[in-house]
Amino acid sequence: MKNEKGFTLIELLAVIIILGAVMTIAIPSISYLITNSRKEVYVKNAKRVISQAKIDVLDDNAYSQYLYDEDTTVYLHVDNIQLEKGKISPFGDIEDAYVVLAFNGGRKDTPFDFYWISKDVHGNRIDLTSEDELDAKDVYNNKNRKLNNKAPIGIRNKILIIDKDGMVQKASQVVEVTREEASECYSYQLIDNANGVKEAKITNYNKDCGSDVTIPGIIDGYTVTTIYQYTFHNRGLTSVVIPGSVTKIESAAFSSNRLTSVTLPEGLKTIGSQAFSSNKLPHVYFPDGLETIDARAFKSNQITSFELPNSLKTIGSCAFCNNPIPNPSFLYATNSNGTPDYSTIRGYIGDLSEYTNKVFTVPAEKEGIQLKKIAGSAFYALSMPGWQVVLPNTITEIGGSAFESTGIASINLPEGLTKIGNSAFYGDRFTSITIPDSVTSIGTLAFQNNWVPDTAPSSMRFIYKRTASGVDYSTIIGYAGKNKANIVIPDTQNGIALNEIGESAFRLLSLTGGVTIPSSVKKIGQLAFSTNKLTYIDNGDGDKTSPIVYKRKADGSIDKTVILTYGGLDTANVVIPSTVKELANYAFYRSYIKGVVIPEGVTKIGNYAFQMCKFEGTVVIPSTVTNIGTKAFDKYVTWISCNGKMTKIVNKTGRSFNWKNITGGPSDATFITGTVENWYGNIEVVDRE
Repeated sequence: MKNEKGFTLIELLAVIIILGAVMTIAIPSISYLITNSRKEVYVKNAKRVISQAKIDVLDDNAYSQYLYDEDTTVYLHVDNIQLEKGKISPFGDIEDAYVVLAFNGGRKDTPFDFYWISKDVHGNRIDLTSEDELDAKDVYNNKNRKLNNKAPIGIRNKILIIDKDGMVQKASQVVEVTREEASECYSYQLIDNANGVKEAKITNYNKDCGSDVTIPGIIDGYTVTTIYQYTFHNRGLTSVVIPGSVTKIESAAFSSNRLTSVTLPEGLKTIGSQAFSSNKLPHVYFPDGLETIDARAFKSNQITSFELPNSLKTIGSCAFCNNPIPNPSFLYATNSNGTPDYSTIRGYIGDLSEYTNKVFTVPAEKEGIQLKKIAGSAFYALSMPGWQVVLPNTITEIGGSAFESTGIASINLPEGLTKIGNSAFYGDRFTSITIPDSVTSIGTLAFQNNWVPDTAPSSMRFIYKRTASGVDYSTIIGYAGKNKANIVIPDTQNGIALNEIGESAFRLLSLTGGVTIPSSVKKIGQLAFSTNKLTYIDNGDGDKTSPIVYKRKADGSIDKTVILTYGGLDTANVVIPSTVKELANYAFYRSYIKGVVIPEGVTKIGNYAFQMCKFEGTVVIPSTVTNIGTKAFDKYVTWISCNGKMTKIVNKTGRSFNWKNITGGPSDATFITGTVENWYGNIEVVDRE
């Protein structure tokens, strides 16, 4: 009998293993071949659509008025192209697809260069690619990234989109980059909103990247919506294209450059104060939809004409000051119903060329309506060095910063004037000041940094509080003197003892030497001596060891446990006295100190206590601290570095704090130790040095 022996178990297992190995190799290979075959079909279909688009475009004059412009990129939705039935993407239905045209001036065989961009419902996509370069390798999957139909071809500035319904839409270009590409030239914030919207904010620009700038509109799927304050300030720019996604340009974002051209996006809603001030713009096109142009936004350019859109709701004071605009005029406020309010001047449009005698006369009325108010910032920084200003006697109010930094030498403040706002005449050149008895309110810094000489009466050099009852000689609220060295604060005026030094009374004066606070003073306001260069401040007790101002107790005595304000500037390392238990709000604000030693025993660090300092490296929080206020150690970089080099905080307290609230930043950071994310460099919080 013939022996018919079968497979042994070992032989059978060997066969299974071999088959498994073959399948492991074969299945991915087959899968790859299938996927790649589909990609090739995708590309073939895209080229077929482009070929049909060439016929449709050349035969149909419907869109010809838009196409033949070498400065325009045209996105033609595929629904406008006569296609045979069938899917473009073999992976699934098309979500969005465009044939993109760029007129080449007729310098080639065909008048247009053609490109393709598409995405299907499963995220299989082809980014903007030239017809000649389309290849299966250009197909990839990313469902989350939006299709960008606002990217320019070459250096073209204008974008037209012909949508699926055949409607023509103007758009501003949007350049898409990766995070790595963006980081080469920009600092930015990526924000995941609660509603799922991904937004980006441009916060800084590296001027080594060039003077002609096209700002990206999408960073790794995040849409750029905001240009942060001072981002491009003084970077030497000559031209800039702002992406169509941007809705807000913040204050001074592009100030102090050499811009001769700017393209504002169609979706722009807000232009912040001084956003484009001190450039060389000859003209500006304002898009429909723009709602706000803030104060001094285009001050000191070379604008000769402009047209404001009907959508504009607010235009700030001095928005177009110092421009050579023909037929210069005053800008008046607007009533709620849109009609002019001729009782309030809010600015001036022009370059002062109509004034040949250096006398700036403000009109008393317009169309029979008397002028009552000069609005805040109405003439801010309008260059009138040594000029005289003549106000009508109808004026009752001068707003904050109305004539700040104009350099005017004199002004008549009329009887009937009741209110002078904060910084109204800050940084001007008054050698004498006469304030009428009708004034009942004067804001902080109203006459700070003027030129009143020491020979003038002290009641003119020192600004005293005004009330409905008249002058309150017990309270100093400002200083208008020219002398900044070793000033002597009078202890009495008109027989009345000085009792109070008001908020910001001697702030921003660059005082040098020393100051003695009269012993009669029982109350001192916040920031009273902030941002000076003093070597000492005698609090009235004869101590001249530091420029620290201490809080006064309820009975008027000096409380050396609370630092109220600091009058020095740019000190390398401030050592806080061991008697101190609390640093008040704004205690070292804008002092630009580079470091601080906070002693054990301090329990509270107030809001903004060290904002606008220049801390470098490490800050140590002693174990006794139980409260740290909002932005006490704020870290950011604009036109200056504010604690921008602070990299570490030693938290000796063993307590958890909200470090995001304390230092600024995008992410929650409530812990004892950890990493605090910050757009200008993360901060490590540790528990020991």
